[in-house]
Amino acid sequence: MQRVLQRQSNILKETFRLFNNQESINTEKRQIKQREELQRSQVFPLSNKNASLFTGNVSAQRQFKFEMAKDLYAKGYKIKTISKHLNANIKSIRKYVNLEVLPSQVVSHGLTNFDMYRAYLIENNRPGVTYKDLYHNIVRDGFNGKYTSFCDRMNRLMTANNSLYMNGTADQWPVKLPTMKTWSTTKLAFMALGDTEKLKPDDKKFLEFLYQSSSVIRATAELAIQFKKLFLVKQIGSLDHRLQNALKPNSGFKGFARGIESDYEAVNQAVISNVSNGPVEGQVNKLKTIKRNMYGRASFDLLKIMVLGNT
Repeated sequence: MQRVLQRQSNILKETFRLFNNQESINTEKRQIKQREELQRSQVFPLSNKNASLFTGNVSAQRQFKFEMAKDLYAKGYKIKTISKHLNANIKSIRKYVNLEVLPSQVVSHGLTNFDMYRAYLIENNRPGVTYKDLYHNIVRDGFNGKYTSFCDRMNRLMTANNSLYMNGTADQWPVKLPTMKTWSTTKLAFMALGDTEKLKPDDKKFLEFLYQSSSVIRATAELAIQFKKLFLVKQIGSLDHRLQNALKPNSGFKGFARGIESDYEAVNQAVISNVSNGPVEGQVNKLKTIKRNMYGRASFDLLKIMVLGNT
C-alpha cells in the first residue's frame, strides 16, 4: 500500500494543497483527475512535477513542504511563519529556502557554511541586534567560520539587501498563515488499512478527501482491505477473486499478485484452512526466549522446570 502511495506522489501533493485550501477545490480537483488519467496509461507512474528540484528518492511529503517553503519565502513570509504554517522544523525550512535542489549539495570543507544562515541573518538583523549577537547564535547552531569572515560576509549581505530594508513598511507584511497539515505515506497506509472509526477526526477527514480526489488510491485501499480480510473469511475461491482484481491493468498490486501466483497452492491452503502452525511457532519462540535468559548455565533439567513453570 505504501509503495502505491509513493508512486502517486503527484496526486498526494496536489491533495495536500486542496485539503489546506478549500476555496480552490473545484478547479484543482479537475487538474488532479487529468493527471490521474495520464498516469493510468503508464505502467510505473514515477514522474514528479518540478522534478529538477529534487534528487534521489524524495517523499511526496518532503517535496510538498520544500516547494511550499520556497514559494512562501519568495512572497515575503518569514522563516518562523513558514515553519509554523507547514508544521515543520525551523532548521529544515531555513535549509529549504537556501537550496536549489533537495537534498542539499555537499559543501566543500574549505568553505564556511555561511549561506545556510542567510535567511536567518536577514530576518534577525534589526536595530538593537549586533553582529556579535548574530554570530554567537549561528555558532551555537553549527556555523563553522571565524568572526572576521562572518563580518565581511555579513556586510556584503546587508549591502545587497539594503533596498529591501529601506522600502519595507508595516502595511506590506503578509497576512498570517494557518498551520498546514500533511501526512507521510507510511501513516496514510496505516490509516487506509486500519479501522476508520478509531481514526482522529482530522485523519479521517483527510482520508475521505483523498479517496474523493483519487479513484486510483481509493480502489487500491479497498483491494488491500479485501486481501487483509482473506484469513477471516476462509472461503474457497476468495483468493482467486482477489487475484483477478489485483491483476487488472490499473491495479497497484500486480507485482504482489504475481508473487502469490508463483506459490498459489501454499497460499491458498493457508487462506482456506482452519489449521494453523501459529501456536507451535509461539511455543518455539517462548522456548528460545527462556534459553537466552539462561545462557551459559542451563541444563536440560533446569530448562524443563523453567518451561513448565511458565505454563
